[in-house]
Amino acid sequence: MRHGIHTFVAGLGLRHGGMARFRILHRRMIAVTHPDLLRHILLTRHERYERSFHYRTTRATVGLGLLTTDGDYWKMRRRQIQPAFRPEQVQRVVPATHRATEELFARWEVRRRAGETVSIVSDMQTLTLTVMCRALLSVGIDSAEARVFGAAVSESLYAVRRKNNSLCPMPRRVPDRHNRTLRGIRGVLDRFVIQHLQPRLAPGAEPRADIAQGLLDARDPETGEALPWQSILDETKTLFIAGFETTATVLAWALHRLSHEAEVAARWHAEVDRVLGGRAPEWADLPRLAYTTQIVNGTMRLYPPVYNMGRECQADDELGGCRIQKGETLLLSICGAHRTPEFWPEPERFDPARFGPDRVWTKHAFLPFALGKHQCIGNTFAVAEATLALAQIGQRYRLRPTAGLDVPIRAQVTLVPANEIPVRLEART
Repeated sequence: MRHGIHTFVAGLGLRHGGMARFRILHRRMIAVTHPDLLRHILLTRHERYERSFHYRTTRATVGLGLLTTDGDYWKMRRRQIQPAFRPEQVQRVVPATHRATEELFARWEVRRRAGETVSIVSDMQTLTLTVMCRALLSVGIDSAEARVFGAAVSESLYAVRRKNNSLCPMPRRVPDRHNRTLRGIRGVLDRFVIQHLQPRLAPGAEPRADIAQGLLDARDPETGEALPWQSILDETKTLFIAGFETTATVLAWALHRLSHEAEVAARWHAEVDRVLGGRAPEWADLPRLAYTTQIVNGTMRLYPPVYNMGRECQADDELGGCRIQKGETLLLSICGAHRTPEFWPEPERFDPARFGPDRVWTKHAFLPFALGKHQCIGNTFAVAEATLALAQIGQRYRLRPTAGLDVPIRAQVTLVPANEIPVRLEART
């Protein structure tokens, strides 16, 4: 489990009909993979299952945000923040993605003309972090700052996973190795967000049309009170971590697969040529970039941004004919759900056409952004960003893989490539 938690939990559930109890020393858990059982937990009986200790660990870096809370506090916060994701705010992803991708192309062209490969894992991190900075805070970011912040986020996700998998995790107040690492990372994230956000609280500061402004303007619909400063800080960090690393990982895996799948890449190029005709993509183009969106979905099925979700049973329940007792911890495997042969024939095959308009696929068997009340608030933003970036890249380049390169999967909080992926570029125009 320590070396492959994503495959361990998924494999256990898939081998035993979609659900299996297991124990690691003193910890008793239940692996759940079957989509119907996940639907029961996340939708039908969601009030009986709250987020597990795994999410509480994440508070060490992002504080009390939508990602780390549950119950009445979470409901109140979600209600307050929802207006920040109005359609006009989400559509800011279009100019932010276009500009960040053009800046990426300027760097890529230098390497292409020199006959060098590009590094798509780190490049996609820089791209998505730049998009988040502009859409969330209306600020730019240089490559050095992006590397520092990106490294801190990646390290925080890895540190959270290590602590969650520790057999004897220490309380946060104990200065052991895990807690010292998490506190140091929190300091990096706090400093980055505060330097860009705090000046906007000064008297006479001009409001900006971005997502952070939605947080600053948010009011409780019952009391009319604004969000406290610490809450604004925590939610901004949460949005950065949830929206930057996950989308970067999806884009890196998508480009990796496109460099190997000639037929898929050909359909991708044909669609962006037909829909865009050489111009920049716009929000209205997204429904017509259907196959490009299918590539995003196909990538998230094989490499779900979040592969496991922890839930703790709050009241006795029955699940798949088995009794679930109050206090039991369930690990919900999105990897397992996305590889259940009953719903996904040939589950290991990369096939974006599975999500085509002529295909019927079960909605609750595909849950890269979870399901029910905790469905990711930024899912529309993330899919739009990935689709727009892929469309621009497909306009400009053909991707060629590095021969003999093995790219294993490493489970952090997301499923990331275990090493850098060098890709060779060929200009299409």
